[in-house]
Order: sequence, then structure tokens, then C-alpha cells
Amino acid sequence: MELERDSRLSGLLDAALRKDLEGLKTHLDSSMEVPDEVVVCAARGGWSDCVKLLLQHGMDIDATVSGDTALTLAARGGHLDTVRVLLDAGCDIDKPSKNMQTALAWATFYGNTEMVRELLARKACPDTMDTTLNKAPIVIAATYGYTEIASLLLNANCEVNGYEFPPLHEAVRNNYLSIVKLLIERGADVNAIDHGGYTPLHHAACNKNRSEVIKMLKDSGANINAYDGQLRSTPLALAIRCGRHDNIKALIEAGCNVNDGIEGFYSVTPLLLAINHNDAESVRLLLEAGADPDLQNHNTGKTPLLLATEENHKEITRLLIENNCDLDKFTPVAVALETGHFEIAKLLVAAGCDLFPAREWLRQQPISTEDESEDSVMEDMAWLIDACNKPPSLLELSRRIILKNLRSHDTGDLMNLPLPHLLKTYINLQ
Repeated sequence: MELERDSRLSGLLDAALRKDLEGLKTHLDSSMEVPDEVVVCAARGGWSDCVKLLLQHGMDIDATVSGDTALTLAARGGHLDTVRVLLDAGCDIDKPSKNMQTALAWATFYGNTEMVRELLARKACPDTMDTTLNKAPIVIAATYGYTEIASLLLNANCEVNGYEFPPLHEAVRNNYLSIVKLLIERGADVNAIDHGGYTPLHHAACNKNRSEVIKMLKDSGANINAYDGQLRSTPLALAIRCGRHDNIKALIEAGCNVNDGIEGFYSVTPLLLAINHNDAESVRLLLEAGADPDLQNHNTGKTPLLLATEENHKEITRLLIENNCDLDKFTPVAVALETGHFEIAKLLVAAGCDLFPAREWLRQQPISTEDESEDSVMEDMAWLIDACNKPPSLLELSRRIILKNLRSHDTGDLMNLPLPHLLKTYINLQ
């Protein structure tokens, strides 16, 4: 008897695999319970007629095989007719597979708009979480840019907030503007924090070409200076760390605080962060936007100029000088000479720094005509010796006094002051 049953089961499975409706009818016995494997096999293959026939023989419509139901497998395979047959027969539309993947989650994952439409029309729950991806259907749609599916889910009143992976963050991270707009219109929290402690603006700041998203979020009430939950960084600080110059411009245009970067133990300004990354373009953008060229690191006390000098960032040093930074705090000229950064030392001396540290350093450096240093180094040394020993001209003294007075007032960009053009260019060493 058992052998006969096994033979029938084998025949049923073979017929189901071959989509052989007549063969299936031949092997079916009304007195024999239909094995779950046969039902699931037919549903996986999308064989609606086979599923209908099996239903007539009392199959368990919600049975699971290896954790999957007939409905989840049919939805996963995109078999809409089979899904309709199962739903018409009264299957549990929200019964998940072993990993909490519902038919709606699978349809959303594969971007099957018509399947999603059908399931929602049959009252599938739009908020059931997929524990494998740890995402609800709306989050999946936002992640993969399925705008029409997102709209269907929103029309079914799915939840848009309260997720570990909020849909707005996913849409912003992947630059799906239409979904970002949809979610904001439906009440998505533009200042919500995700599992990593980031707001949507943080995701926008560190990804390429997010200027439009940044503007959209700011116009919708996003906090442009929000701190993340990791290093307590602002969106501007993240944009600088990632070298996203377009995003830096967009954040500045949106009114971010150009002096607020990372707070707390790792406190550092956006300007210092840009210098750390030797990013002259970011430095230029920040200074043009009014960043304080003398704001120190909270922990180390280093000024932007001292940091640029230590790291031998010549272009950044020039930008700081042009923006009237303090030339003498912590004697950067001495640091430049001690570290062999002679070109920076020349820039500082030419800009009018206090010459005493340079003179002291040079006095302790015996220069021999037989010195084997490179010609360029010898030329720099000769220039420095001459500059330190030669009395400054009246014009040079005037320039230094003007710079000192300007530094003590909030004058903004020197080149925008109502001064004669020749005077401004001379003051800026241009």
C-alpha cells in the first residue's frame, strides 16, 4: 500500500513538473490526500489549471513547503493568473514565507506593478515587514525606484515613518526624485533618523549629484545643520569628507552654517576638515561663503593656517592668506621652516608675517657654499635670508597695517570691499 502511495506521489510530482494536466488527472485519487509538494510545485511553475484541479481534490491552500506557501511562490514567479486562482479560493493573502516575505513583498521586490495592484485590491496588508531585507514594501519600492508601486502603496495608506530603514532615506540615497517628492507629500518626516543615525540630508550630502534633492528637502523643512548619530557630523561635513563639491554648493545655497562641522570629542570645523583632505576646492567654496579662516580645532587648538602649513598644502595656504587669516598665531612660519616647507615659508613672509621666528631659525642654520642641497632649496633659503634682512618698504608696512586692521573687523571677502582695485590686488598678493 505504501509503495503504491509513493508511486502515485511520484506520478503527481512528475505530472506537475511537466505541466501535464491529463497526467495529473490520471494519478489523482479522490481518496488520497494531495501532498503539499504537488501544490507548491504547480504554483511555483504558474500552472493555473493544475492548481485549480488540485484545489478540487482538497489541497491545503495555505500549506508551506520549505517555508514557502503556494501564494508567495506564485507571486515571486510573477504568475498573476495563479495568484488570482489562489486568492479566489480563499488563501491567506498575508501569510508569509519562513523569512516573513509576503506575496506583496515579493511582487514589490521584483517591480511587478500589476501583481502589486492585484494584491492591494484584494486587501493585502501594505505594511508587513520582510525580515530578510528588514524592509516593508514601501521601503523596497523606494530602494529600487519603483515609483508607480510606491504610489499604489501610498494610496493603500501604508506607513511612511517609523522604520529602521525609512523609505525617504532610501529614495534620497538612490536619488529617486519622484519618490522623494511622493513621500514628502504623504507626510514622510524629513528630519527622521535611520538605523545609522542619519537624516535624509546626510544621505544626500555624501552621494553624487544630490543638489536637487538637497533643495527639495530644505524647502520641505529639513534641518540643514542636523548632526548625525555617528561622529555628530553636519551634512556639510559629510559632503566635504566625500568630496562632493556640487553638494557643498547646494548646502551653502540652502543656508547651512559654514563654521559648523563635527561637534563633541572630534570637534572640527568644515574648513579644517577640508584642509585635512587637502581639498582646495572645498576650502575655496567655504571661504567664499564666509567661513572663519582662523577658527581653531576645539581639541588641538590648531588654526587652519597651521594645519595647512604642517601638511604642506601650498594652494590652501595661499587661499587662507588671500582671505586675510592670522599669519602669526602659533608661528606657522617657524613650523614651515622646521619641516622644510620653504615655499610655504616664502608665502608667509611675502604676506607679511612676523619675521622674528624666521630670523631666529635662519640664524641657527649655517649656510655653506659647499652645501649639497637642491638648487631650488638654496634659492628659497637665499630669498628668505634677503627678505628677513631687508627693511620693509613703506608700501609693505602699509599693506601689513591694512591687513591687521581688516582682520580685527568682520569685513567679509576682501575683494568685495569698496577699495581701489589695485590696492585690493596688492593686499591680496595678486
